[in-house]
Amino acid sequence: MCLMYRLFLLQTFIIVVYAQTSQIIRDYFVYKNVTRVVGFSCGDVDEDFLTLKLLIDIGMSTAIKPAGLQIDIPRYLDTDRTMGVFVDIRCPNQNISGIFNEGTTHRMYDYSYAWLIFGSNLNDSLQSLNDSGFSIVTDFAILLPNDTDYVLYDVYNHCKMRGGVLNVTWLGGWRENEGLTINLTDSRINRRRDYHGMRAKAAGIVLHRPKNVSLIDYLEGDSLEVMDNWPKFGYTLLSHVADMFNFTMDLVEIDHWEKNDSNGPLMGTLKRDDADLGYYPSILTIERYGYARVIFPQWPTRTCFMFRTIPATKMKPWIILKPFAADTWYSIILIVVITILILSCILKLERADDYGCSISALIAIAALCQQGFPSLSNQSASRIALIQITVFGLLVYNYYGAAIVSARLNEPLQKMNDSLYSLAHSKMQMAAEKNVFFNFLLRNPRPDVQYFRPFWNAIPESERFISLEEGVERIKRGGFAYHADPDDIYPSIELAFDKQMICQLTEVHLLKSELGLWSNLKSHFHEISKIA
Repeated sequence: MCLMYRLFLLQTFIIVVYAQTSQIIRDYFVYKNVTRVVGFSCGDVDEDFLTLKLLIDIGMSTAIKPAGLQIDIPRYLDTDRTMGVFVDIRCPNQNISGIFNEGTTHRMYDYSYAWLIFGSNLNDSLQSLNDSGFSIVTDFAILLPNDTDYVLYDVYNHCKMRGGVLNVTWLGGWRENEGLTINLTDSRINRRRDYHGMRAKAAGIVLHRPKNVSLIDYLEGDSLEVMDNWPKFGYTLLSHVADMFNFTMDLVEIDHWEKNDSNGPLMGTLKRDDADLGYYPSILTIERYGYARVIFPQWPTRTCFMFRTIPATKMKPWIILKPFAADTWYSIILIVVITILILSCILKLERADDYGCSISALIAIAALCQQGFPSLSNQSASRIALIQITVFGLLVYNYYGAAIVSARLNEPLQKMNDSLYSLAHSKMQMAAEKNVFFNFLLRNPRPDVQYFRPFWNAIPESERFISLEEGVERIKRGGFAYHADPDDIYPSIELAFDKQMICQLTEVHLLKSELGLWSNLKSHFHEISKIA
């Protein structure tokens, strides 16, 4: 009888424990508002069935893997929504290290996953973890029994690779009568934002730093030097991120770009995990997404060939006839001929025998051209004719003169289209500012870039790149196209050019894109940089 009573008590205790475990799982993932739950249990059929029932009843799709079964964990935990994962590490056959290692390898400690771990004591539970993939956004809780209730601990690590330590914080608890109680209600980012001076590595391309100036002083300098704008801009942004989250950046300086490197040295540095962040804003391309992650597109950018469109100093012959249409010219000629005949007849009638058609033609043309003529007769008819010729000439001359002046003043500059095709056919001399990314721009698969590329390669290599100062001076002289970043060249143009020269500038773009700040694929600083 005593033995039966003990078995009954043991069975009752087991049932109560099973029920409590299932209720904790349900309450916790309801609080986390997940849509799917995956579990690694100890394999008890009754407990798994009860857990499944409780979760399915509230609308959560659920899958539970008993301990000891071999399964493809990345596929098992793959999700495009929020997923809850519970693991019972008290099971003797549970592959704990395999689960946590796969979670690290496949980045399963981000916003998409909420982990709940069942352990016996805190030290053993922490020793079983692989926190290499933990970050500031990791949602990882350990549940431990405590006499009549359960205690929850929040576990995270800012960045183990950069010297971060495992942080354990009391999160809340669970009691049968009260259910789940969560005491840490602030957002994870807000309560974990202090990185305690952790040293992160940031890499960037810097080409024009003087040897006697340190890298930090150069990037933070307020001098009038306009070179290296991109890394200075990126460093300024990341410096604010570092201040907000209390970490320090160790800067890596890159000053070269290998000729056959299609994605650039910064991308290679980030892919090798030699740096966490890139302070050099880089162009967004599909190929680079396999090397690093874009924190955020920060800066619309462009590069272009710049040259002056200088108006012609010689007037074209056809401009003389432009003020009047062809019909108007024909009418004027007809009126002049009629005027000459009538004037000739009047002069003959007034007995001015010394004057014939030639004199009448000369008088009519002189009147049209406002050159004046002598008085030929004192008779009224000839004087009235001369007055009419004078008025007609005055009207035609004034309108013609005003039209010629207006046409010259308003003659538009024959600017080239923003087209590399047009630039290639212009036979204009060309050169470029020496930048590490220029050859990268010529690899763009756009048809116009690939059409232009042979024309550029035809330029002798010694003449392709010149200094910014020389480029501005040659643009000023005319007949020369110079490629540069407008942010670099326009300050010099503003000092060297007058307003008329600036109005004559034409741009033909080689690049129109967006720059972004990048982090490495596994960076623990990606999320905070994006938020900041």
